[in-house]
Amino acid sequence: MTTYFVPGTPRPKARPRVVNGHAYTPQRTREWEQLVGMMYRGPLHEGTVSMTLDFQMPNRRRVDLDNLCKATIDGLNGKAYHDDGQIVSLTARKTVDPARPGVWVSVAEAGQET
Repeated sequence: MTTYFVPGTPRPKARPRVVNGHAYTPQRTREWEQLVGMMYRGPLHEGTVSMTLDFQMPNRRRVDLDNLCKATIDGLNGKAYHDDGQIVSLTARKTVDPARPGVWVSVAEAGQET
């Protein structure tokens, strides 16, 4: 199992923007996804994966947990797994911790979680 902390305000997956017929992901979402992937130091899993995400938010501002998960999961595509379709188990929660915002990420081969 690989567990690590990504510091900073977790960003939800924003809807793609369309300009001149071309869709793009907003910059803040891209930056969060890149940071999550850049900090990962575990193996590239070939089989099914279990994941736990523990978001520590800086305030009580309403942010959808599923969108937080999506941006973090997308940041690990090609790093922790080939495709997020390999995830068969996902546990997520959101708490408020203004002193240390970020997300604890745990990734393991399915069936090998502790």
